[in-house]
Amino acid sequence: MKRILPICLLTAGLFACTFENESQIVAVQGPALPHPVSNNAVAGFRSADGFHLLSLMGLAGGRGWQNVASEAWHLPPGSDAWQRLPDVPGGEGRLAGTAATVAGDVYVFGGYTVAEDGSERSVAKAYRLDTERLSWHELEPMPVPVDDAVSVVYLDRYVYLVSGWHDLGNVNLVQIYDVEEDAWRQATPWPGEAVFGHAGGIVGNRMLVCDGVAVRLADNGKRRFETVDACYLGKIDADDIRRIHWQVVAPHPGSVRYRIAATGTATHDGEIVFAGGSGNAELTNDVVRPFIEDREARYIGCWAITEPNHGSDTLAVGTQAFRDPNVFYGVTARADGDEWVISGQKSSWVVNGTIATHALTFLGIEEERGSGMAGGGVALVPL
Repeated sequence: MKRILPICLLTAGLFACTFENESQIVAVQGPALPHPVSNNAVAGFRSADGFHLLSLMGLAGGRGWQNVASEAWHLPPGSDAWQRLPDVPGGEGRLAGTAATVAGDVYVFGGYTVAEDGSERSVAKAYRLDTERLSWHELEPMPVPVDDAVSVVYLDRYVYLVSGWHDLGNVNLVQIYDVEEDAWRQATPWPGEAVFGHAGGIVGNRMLVCDGVAVRLADNGKRRFETVDACYLGKIDADDIRRIHWQVVAPHPGSVRYRIAATGTATHDGEIVFAGGSGNAELTNDVVRPFIEDREARYIGCWAITEPNHGSDTLAVGTQAFRDPNVFYGVTARADGDEWVISGQKSSWVVNGTIATHALTFLGIEEERGSGMAGGGVALVPL
C-alpha cells in the first residue's frame, strides 16, 4: 500500500524529523546553515555517535552565476553549528546534483554548471565522500550526464539514477552505478514521459517515482515546461538488477509537484515519504522565460525586501529576532478563496522601484503574524 506522509525539508533553517506514530511527525528546529542555500544535494549517514547530515553544492548566499557553489557542510550529531568540509571536487560549483548514502559513504552524482553568460551544462562527474576520513575520491563518470534526477539505493550497493535533464532536454534513461566495481550499467528505461525535478524512494526492491516537469511544444512552436501528474512503481528483478518491471500507479494525493523531497523508510513495514515541492512550473513559462528572453527592457524587476520602519530583517534567518512577534512586515497577504489580497508599503528606496514592471516582494502572511519575520513569504507582484 502506498502512503504519502508529510516530512520536513532541509532549508536555511533546518528541521530534523522523527516518527512518533503512523500519522504524526515531530519537527525539532535545529541550527541554521551558515547562509541560505537552494538546489543543493542533501544526504545523511549513521556512525557510532549518531546521525550526520550533509548539505552539498547548490546556490549559496546569492542568486547569480557566481553563487553556484561547490561547498560542503556537515552537521555532526548533537552539534549546534554546521562545520565546513572540503569542497566537492571538480573545480566549479553545481546545481541540482543528487547524493546517496551507500555502505556508510556518501556519493554525489551530476548536477549542472552555470556560466557567466547564463548557459548551463550537465556534468558527468561523480565523487565519493569517505565518511570516516571526510575526504573525497573521484569515481567513474556517468555515461550520460544528468541533473535533477532521482537517485535510489538497492542492496546497499547499486545507485539507480532515474530520468533527469541532460543539457538540452530530459532523458528516459535509468543508469546504475555499482559502488563495488566503480562501473555503470543501463537498466530498463523510464516508461513515462521523461522528466526532471521528479521525486522517488525505494523500499526493498520496489521504487516509487512521481511527478516532475516535462518539456512540451506550445502552439507557437516554443518549448513549455509543464508538470506531469504521474506515478510509476518499479520492481527490480531479483535475478537481474538491470531489469525493472514498471507499472503505472495512482497519483499521490494533492496537486502535482515539482522537486518534492522523498525517501524510503524502514518504519511501519516500509513507507515511501514525499514532502513539499512546488506546484508552479508554469512560472517558468509565464515569468522566468520572458525575463530571460527579453531584449527590449519590457520586463524590469526589483527586490522589495526592506521595511520602512525596521530595515531588512527578513535576512536575519536563524536569529532569535527573526521570530520576534513584535517585528513584522509592512506588506501583508491574506487568503481570499483561491487568491491572495496584498496590501501595505515597503521602503521607498527599493532599487529599480520607480521603473520596475515586477517586484519580488517579501511579505507577511496575516495568519502567521505572531511568528514575526518567520511568518512570511515571497510574491511576484506586477506593477
